[in-house]
Amino acid sequence: MATDRSFKDWLREICVERQTGRLSVTSDHGEGDLFFVGGELYLGPESPVFEAAKAWVDESGMRGAADGAEVLETIPIAGALAFRQLAGTIIEQVGGDEDGQCSFSTGASQIRLDLVGPLPTRQLLMECAVWSLDEQGLLRGLGGEEVVMRATADPGHPFSEIELDPQEAFLLSRLEHPVTVGEFLNQLDLDRVQVLQGLCRLAAVDLIASAMDVDSREGDQESKDRLVERFGERIGQSLEEEPLEIGRDQHRELLRSLLSRMGEMTHFELLAVTPQSGDEEIHNAFLELGRLVHPSHATTLGLAGKEGAFGVLFERATDAYVTLSDPDRRTSYAQDLGPLSQSSSKGPSDEIRSKEKQEVARQNYEMALALTDRQDFHSAIQLLEQAVKVDPQPEYLTLLGDCQAENPSWLDRAAFNYQWALQVRPGDAAVLARLGRAHERRGETVEARQAYESALRVAPSMESARAGLLRVGGGQVVDQKLSFSQRLLSILRGKSGL
Repeated sequence: MATDRSFKDWLREICVERQTGRLSVTSDHGEGDLFFVGGELYLGPESPVFEAAKAWVDESGMRGAADGAEVLETIPIAGALAFRQLAGTIIEQVGGDEDGQCSFSTGASQIRLDLVGPLPTRQLLMECAVWSLDEQGLLRGLGGEEVVMRATADPGHPFSEIELDPQEAFLLSRLEHPVTVGEFLNQLDLDRVQVLQGLCRLAAVDLIASAMDVDSREGDQESKDRLVERFGERIGQSLEEEPLEIGRDQHRELLRSLLSRMGEMTHFELLAVTPQSGDEEIHNAFLELGRLVHPSHATTLGLAGKEGAFGVLFERATDAYVTLSDPDRRTSYAQDLGPLSQSSSKGPSDEIRSKEKQEVARQNYEMALALTDRQDFHSAIQLLEQAVKVDPQPEYLTLLGDCQAENPSWLDRAAFNYQWALQVRPGDAAVLARLGRAHERRGETVEARQAYESALRVAPSMESARAGLLRVGGGQVVDQKLSFSQRLLSILRGKSGL
């Protein structure tokens, strides 16, 4: 199946998934086939580098079989160094990585008996990462001098057992602790280009990555809370070293705008990037947004007690970064958004798409209701968070708050979503009572009393609000003579009390 993916992308996928088949490449240099058995590269006699590859296999001691027999996982270091010249010839044959058009046909039926190999596919992938790049190109490939890099720690990864040359092994050992690329270059008394080439080779096979990306990948094993906490600590330290340069009023206005639009913004809109944005742009956009919405600003902006709102914004920013910094997740997310991710133009198609997304949000809400009946609050929260992003209906926000309130550590998030629901539909007594309960459980008696009193002004007969008011020392609320509209609201909303 032909695609517009580069040779390097195909090579990586074949290697990681240990695929067997034939990769056909068309470039300015002509056409040719490369063969793979279990993710390892083999060449046929028609290849211009067949004889050189055969000599390399004989000299390096590599042995394998094109019928799928087990092959060696590593090669001697001397063989790895000698393979680089051969790798360059192979990359040139396929058009220098980016220029060739590739299609892959899977299956053992594509494998012939006259092939030479196996050749070290992982080393070939590493050479693709540095092919024809100058110093600036290598820096761009890493994300720039300000990107923090560190070694990954995934012994189960397909590239974890790769054999490295001494300099690459040395660079990897020095990256056990995070350091910016610029600092790393200054620390070493080595040629800059050679160091950058080594870093790009290591990054190509996931032995090193930006610290943020490492945390994102580990997020699949770590809880979401821990991931947000780690990013929060790193950005908090950044703010201590370099405070945000923005006026207080402008800062508050930006936060207010973000909060009011949070439910309708896509990940791309939140980070102010596009599906075509590069890794460095996405990384920098997250850092800028994270510094803007970090909870540490609450006190300095005169918003003490509102850390929960900052926390929700920071969590959403982290969600956006984790999704968009991973190429596969970004592609899937952009496909889910459809045309809205490609253009900001308005028209009938946007209206239809909006209705479709609202219907999906409604389905998420209904599924979440069923999950809460089974007390699967975690899954319900995931569905509801997606629902309120595109259609922040009061009932979605209220149920999301109810689910979050099941976790004492998430009461601030619950209170935030209750407040959000009240902004969409003011004066809902049931939501006011829930908000009062969340404040009460957090020990915020003043806020709890205010919420309970507001609920009772709308629905004087609501027993849950009366009981809550007594618990926080508010005494009995004196019944007031209500207007017709207030009595009607009491009948319509009071029955939905807790």
